[in-house]
Amino acid sequence: MSPERSWQPTWPVICVSPGADEEGTIARLKALRHELIDPAIARCRGRIFKTTGDGILIEFASAVDAVRCAIEVQRETVQRIAGLAPDQRIEFRVGGGLPTSADRLHRN
Repeated sequence: MSPERSWQPTWPVICVSPGADEEGTIARLKALRHELIDPAIARCRGRIFKTTGDGILIEFASAVDAVRCAIEVQRETVQRIAGLAPDQRIEFRVGGGLPTSADRLHRN
C-alpha cells in the first residue's frame, strides 16, 4: 500500500469559443458540462474546486486520473464539434499542475 501523498494533481480548463453569440456559447458550455465534463470528472475521481465563468479548476486523486479525464474530455469534444460551424464550436485548453501541498488549494 502506498503512503498517502500531501498533494493533489490539479487540472485547469479554459473554454475557448470564437463566436460572438454569448448566450449560445453559455448554453452550449452548460450542456457540455452536464453531458460530458461533470460525468468524466466523477468517473476519474475528480472534484471541481473552483469555477471562473469560462474556466474550471479540478482536483484529482492522482495524476493518472487527471490525464485520463483530460484525454476523455478532449476526444469527445473533438467528435462533438466536428460538424459545427467554426463560430459554434467550443474548445478547451487543458493544463496540469501539482501543488506543493494539499493546503495550497485551500489558501488560494
